[in-house]
Amino acid sequence: GNSWSGSVWDGRSYVEVKTREEYNGKKVTITAKFRKYPSVAQSIADHSAYLSNAMIWNRDGIPGV
Repeated sequence: GNSWSGSVWDGRSYVEVKTREEYNGKKVTITAKFRKYPSVAQSIADHSAYLSNAMIWNRDGIPGV
């Protein structure tokens, strides 16, 4: 899933934003979903939890647990 230990996101709230991306050398517009938080502090807390817990890497740079 798209969650991690310590996440403060409610799992439901998001905002949809149109973004310009490049796929196979072509620029396209897509609508992407971004997490929405009640406060900046909760957004920062969730980002910190992500950086701390989302992916554990071993010494060789290979994802693991």
